[in-house]
Amino acid sequence: MNGFKLSLVCAIAACSFVLPTFAVVNQGFESGDFTDWTDNGGPKSVVTSYTEPDGIGQVYAPANGSYFAVLTSGLIDDQSNPIYSTLSQTFALAEDEIVSGSAAFDAGDIYLPDFGLNDDAYVKIQGAFGTTTLWSKDIAAVGDYGNSMWELWSFQAPSAGLYTLTYGVRNAGDNAVDSTALFDAPEFTQVSVPDNGSTLFLLGSSLIVLFGLNRRTPLKV
Repeated sequence: MNGFKLSLVCAIAACSFVLPTFAVVNQGFESGDFTDWTDNGGPKSVVTSYTEPDGIGQVYAPANGSYFAVLTSGLIDDQSNPIYSTLSQTFALAEDEIVSGSAAFDAGDIYLPDFGLNDDAYVKIQGAFGTTTLWSKDIAAVGDYGNSMWELWSFQAPSAGLYTLTYGVRNAGDNAVDSTALFDAPEFTQVSVPDNGSTLFLLGSSLIVLFGLNRRTPLKV
């Protein structure tokens, strides 16, 4: 392959690389609602900010984009036992494909292990291999009325297949005071990604430049 052809292949590959794909649809809740998610019960909302009602009044901005999900404990079963308020989504992953996100926990209660008081939250993923906990927090970890900041979780698929991602939070021991969990897309500074028109423009410009350089390259005799 001569230099021109190699440069052409590299230019096409570079323009293709900037087009991202995301396994989890509406992961950052940028629709402003729970579109593409399954609400399995319990109080929840999509917000642009959240202020911790206890402690120092920590204010949370989105980890990514303009929105994030807030799940609140308080759901009970038929016997009035506290159970998890959850949100889930099923999607396909290729082998070794990575999915990640951000989560935080705000404890609204105190830690009393002798009475089973230890509200908690989690991020779990389920596949053919079983279920794995990717992130978890409880009152024992953050302290009475404590909270955690945004934390990154990540998962690499061991094989291709369908996976179910679940977010959850619950009261533990009683259902008197609720705790809250926050969920969003991965926390990072996004690089501006060109749309399809911009990508075609970049590709066309690259071809023009490469063609011009090729014309100026003297032929070997």
